[in-house]
Amino acid sequence: MNKVFLILLSTLVLMLASCQKSNDNPFDIGDGAGTGEVVTNKGTYSFGFGVGYHIIDENKTIISIAPTATSGATQYILMTVPGKAATQYQLSSTAYMSLLIEGKLYYSVDGSGSIRITAYGPVGGRITGSFTGTFVNGANNDDKLTVTSASFSVIRLEDELYDDDDDDDDDNIFGFNYAAADIDLYAGESYSYSLEKIDGQATYTLNSGMHRIDFATALYDDDYDGIIFGFAGGLEVVNSTSGQVVNFNINPETPTDNVMMVYVENKVYFMSGSFKIDKFAGTKDQLFEFSGQGILHEPVYKEAVGDITNIRIKVVRTI
Repeated sequence: MNKVFLILLSTLVLMLASCQKSNDNPFDIGDGAGTGEVVTNKGTYSFGFGVGYHIIDENKTIISIAPTATSGATQYILMTVPGKAATQYQLSSTAYMSLLIEGKLYYSVDGSGSIRITAYGPVGGRITGSFTGTFVNGANNDDKLTVTSASFSVIRLEDELYDDDDDDDDDNIFGFNYAAADIDLYAGESYSYSLEKIDGQATYTLNSGMHRIDFATALYDDDYDGIIFGFAGGLEVVNSTSGQVVNFNINPETPTDNVMMVYVENKVYFMSGSFKIDKFAGTKDQLFEFSGQGILHEPVYKEAVGDITNIRIKVVRTI
């Protein structure tokens, strides 16, 4: 299992989980004025949840950051720097970033700015820093994003190995994830997916009588820069049984609203519609199974752009 995949999947889950913000949430970085803000030529964006960890055998640190509960779920930061030290790096082929802003994916331009790590705490502590630079839209090189100032503070997770020399997918619970759907965009494109052994994970929590499932599953492109097809969702359910139907809201206004995001050929959409929980994962390492259908909406103005049908998802519960 590629651990870079998992950190991005964790970000997707956190993006949706941010709708259920808790004062004791360890990923909340809103602990000071300006913390988690990215100031750009297109506006200022707030981020509130983040994690980072060191990949031992490649000696680099991966940091991913998701938005605050009030900023919506259409943005994230993914950052890579060499080593694990408090120092400054010029943007380059070894210190680089990608930003998802308003549904558009931007990549850092080498030499246009820097990433500064101001503190690299112990496991369970914080990695803090700042960054500046120019970022280019991966789908349109004329669309540039200039970051004039930005700060972050994330929880440091345990160090990981990039390659654990385990090539047997049958021994890897993440290898059993599955996602399928038929997609017809109103602009004319159509896609049909049926993907086995893709990356993903789900978590289940029970808080004050409220049952919640957060999950993400995705197939990445060859460069791991974009998502060919995937889902990220947060579901509030009435109990821990199979057969429940969950409806999704494209304009979440309360912490209990259910939200589903769909990734299609490196683009992100909100989904309105419904899921049925065909199988509820009663314990860790069991599979949640979902089916459903709905309408896809572009992330900024929420205009309907296509239909999604015959959804089938299997994703392993890790918590």
